[in-house]
Amino acid sequence: MKFVIPQNYNLKNKFLGFLNYSTIAVNLIWIFLVFNILKLFSLSLHIQISVTIILGLPLVLFSILGVNNESIFQIILYLLKYFLKTKIYIFYK
Repeated sequence: MKFVIPQNYNLKNKFLGFLNYSTIAVNLIWIFLVFNILKLFSLSLHIQISVTIILGLPLVLFSILGVNNESIFQIILYLLKYFLKTKIYIFYK
């Protein structure tokens, strides 16, 4: 038997079917950094967790909802490339 897979079919593995593993890694790294930075200020654990949730939740929601099926890792790379290259590209037809 010969199976035909369309060329636009995405064969990447995803966690629970909708989150890329690179996106989960970026989210966990962000949450870990925020929590460890808050440890330096000797705040109570309740405040540390609250601020971590407040700063981490938008990124997690943005990752779950996504933008045009792009992972957060790819969007961050696009933003970095845009800010590092200050040229404006205009295409005329």
